[in-house]
Amino acid sequence: MKFKYSEKTYNTLKICGHIVFRYKSIALVKHYGNVSHYTKDIIEIIWSFLMCVSGVVIMPIYFIYTLLTFIPKFYIIKGGDEDE
Repeated sequence: MKFKYSEKTYNTLKICGHIVFRYKSIALVKHYGNVSHYTKDIIEIIWSFLMCVSGVVIMPIYFIYTLLTFIPKFYIIKGGDEDE
């Protein structure tokens, strides 16, 4: 399947990152030696993306939740010592 682009369309698509080359997968398999190394790299990229999302999004929410549950309990326990 071949696509015909004008030069202006090709440059626009290239800037946007939407150009799909026909033999890209074959070139990647030749570069990596076999498909398993290629899929292993894809899995590592996805895993690092998920870890980044968990570090940036989930951990601050968990930290705020921990503070909101710990601080009231801490002050309630410490506040009982003033009467004695």
